[in-house]
Amino acid sequence: MPNILKFIFLYFSATFFSVAADLSLSPEAFGTLPKIYSVKISPDGDRILSLETWNGKIILITREVNNLQGDEHLIPLDKGEYNWAQWVSNDRIIVSYRYNGHEDRGRNLTLKVQRRLLSMKWDGSDVFNPLKFKLRERLSSTFIARQPQIQDSVIDILKDDPEHILLQLDINKVEVPAVYKVNIITKKRRRVIQGRNLIDFWMTDQDHIIRYGEGVTPSRNKTRVRHFSQYRKAKGNSWITLFDFDKLNEKRPFYFEGFTDDPTIIYILMDGENGKRGLYTYNVDQKEMVEKIAGDDAYDIVDVNFDDNNKLEYYLYYRERPQYVRFDKDGQEFDKIFKTNFPNSTVSIESKSKDKKQITFKVTAPSEPGVFYFLDLN
Repeated sequence: MPNILKFIFLYFSATFFSVAADLSLSPEAFGTLPKIYSVKISPDGDRILSLETWNGKIILITREVNNLQGDEHLIPLDKGEYNWAQWVSNDRIIVSYRYNGHEDRGRNLTLKVQRRLLSMKWDGSDVFNPLKFKLRERLSSTFIARQPQIQDSVIDILKDDPEHILLQLDINKVEVPAVYKVNIITKKRRRVIQGRNLIDFWMTDQDHIIRYGEGVTPSRNKTRVRHFSQYRKAKGNSWITLFDFDKLNEKRPFYFEGFTDDPTIIYILMDGENGKRGLYTYNVDQKEMVEKIAGDDAYDIVDVNFDDNNKLEYYLYYRERPQYVRFDKDGQEFDKIFKTNFPNSTVSIESKSKDKKQITFKVTAPSEPGVFYFLDLN
């Protein structure tokens, strides 16, 4: 770790005012809508994107890291509102946006929130929807009445194949999503897993293989809500039911959190004997908890994150303020920096470059709703 680390103050506070550190904000001030919603760094660490409020409208802004006060690209939407933006390569971004509208090519006149995806170059040029749908069936020429209402459910970005993403879409049956490999340049797509009636969303492992699915299905008379999950050890293996219970009348046994190097073992969050939620490993064959990884009698773990090698990076719990406990070497080094420079604040890492030498992070405290920073370890 270098002796001197230079913090670059990226943007102004998430609100339009500043206060002394020993003062607390009024409820009115703390409730002010943030100016900055998200700040993310490109894989090579040379560029930054952010979602910011300008004149009451959320827009996407991109900048060069070595010229943060110089040229910037302001990328508004013609219609709708941004949900999120994400780098897929050093030069290309995908974004999600929403708008109220009729179902595309549908006959139902009810207005619904439509969610769509856009692919663009980092400077806001070459913008298009990477999804295309047939107007008619090829053989019968029958008119196809609908497109999926939700088209932005990205479950994986293929870091070593930046032209492709894995996206779940309910094309063939409403609310039964299949997963497709979509080329965000050519618009070509290929189905990689077929939809299942009980599965609402899918998850991939660190090798981009779909190995987990979960969903909720109400019974016809609505007296029972079935909550169901399936897991498989590898591509081509049979699916194993992890849990299947009535959400209205039974307690959820655990939350699936991640994969391990051993396909028989997974990470879960579950309530311990003291009623506090902890992180455990679980054997899918024996259907029993193996080992407690993290937790405390005084608090619930509310979030966990794992690295590309299936190792625990951090877990999060709440006391007087959110607390991160970081396990990886880089995270512990970052913690030293954060505690020295931002005592009595909560620091969340927002994004990392591919080599993890550049990060963006957000600092929040009772007297500060949010400030974003960029840190370059080089």
